[in-house]
Amino acid sequence: MSERQRRAFVANPNVGTSRWLDDIAQRLGHRISGLVEQDERILIQNGLLTGRTFSDDSGINDNMGRLTPLAFKFCENLQTYDAD
Repeated sequence: MSERQRRAFVANPNVGTSRWLDDIAQRLGHRISGLVEQDERILIQNGLLTGRTFSDDSGINDNMGRLTPLAFKFCENLQTYDAD
C-alpha cells in the first residue's frame, strides 16, 4: 500500500467497537455486523488488525484503519503479485 493510501485513513478515536463493526458491515454491503465480528477475530489472531481496547473490549484503536504493519505489507504483496 502506498504512502498516499496509508494517509487516506482518518483515525476516529471516539468510535467504539460496535459502531466500527456496523460501519464495516455497511461498507461491505451486507449490513451484518456479526459476520464482520467473526472475521475481525481471525484477522486479529493473524496479526492483520489491531485488537480491541478497554477491559470490556468496547474500544478500538482506529489508527490506520486498524491495519497493522503486517497487513500493509500483505496488501503491498497482493498489489505486486505476478502469477505466471
